[in-house]
Amino acid sequence: MRGPDERELAPTKARTEAFLTGTAPLTGLELYNSLEQGTELSSLPAAQNVAVVVHLFNLPNEQTDGLPTQLVIEVSRGALGEAKARKVTAQDFRKQVTFLDF
Repeated sequence: MRGPDERELAPTKARTEAFLTGTAPLTGLELYNSLEQGTELSSLPAAQNVAVVVHLFNLPNEQTDGLPTQLVIEVSRGALGEAKARKVTAQDFRKQVTFLDF
């Protein structure tokens, strides 16, 4: 079984790049809209950072050159609280979130 070629991977690479650079239209919006989990973090100081680490598992036959294997999303607990209370816009919240890829 062959893996995808560059032409087939191009749309995925473009979406990943847009997500990581913050140019995707919905980057951070899903996180912004799913802040119910933020209530569990209310005991942390507002200045404390919270990180979510996502490991991307790929099949051995997939061509993954240039694609990250791990994403880290980091934001302060205070920024989560402001977003939960809808005190900031999604765009302003996105500016407070750090996206890293490895």
